Amino acid sequence: MIEEYLRGGHSFENAVRDAIRELRGIFALAIINCDEPDTVIAVRQGPPVVIASETANFLSLPTFPRFCNIPATSFLGDGEIAILTSDACASLTLKEFS
Repeated sequence: MIEEYLRGGHSFENAVRDAIRELRGIFALAIINCDEPDTVIAVRQGPPVVIASETANFLSLPTFPRFCNIPATSFLGDGEIAILTSDACASLTLKEFS
């Protein structure tokens, strides 16, 4: 689905957003695009997603205890999208992500 939106001229972030809106059920995804290798987009609806940032951004789909000792650990909420780059991390809800 994402590839179809990319071929239609959507940006990577918008292609993910539009494809995710079509999904049903529970999921936790980390999505990469070879045209934007410094960006990972994570989405969650159900299973846990952990984002940790100390000197770099880390993303984990299952909850691993080793992240508990990193001060800047956060959990992505249901319906949230996180955009991780080598420089920053932003978290948005599907409603905010437009």
